[in-house]
Amino acid sequence: MISNEEYLKESGLICPVCKSMNISADNIEVDGMQAWSNCCCKDCGSEWSDEYSLVRYDNVIEKR
Repeated sequence: MISNEEYLKESGLICPVCKSMNISADNIEVDGMQAWSNCCCKDCGSEWSDEYSLVRYDNVIEKR
């Protein structure tokens, strides 16, 4: 199994267990400040959750 650092380095595009790119993910679910997506590997059958965090806002168009 790879470390979280390695997983992030691969942009979450590989299975953290077998390193396959044959993965799928559910829609992103949001609850307040938490967001996640359930993922699975179509090769080895492993399941995990990707976790997301708010880092900033962008592209604000102020209308007055």
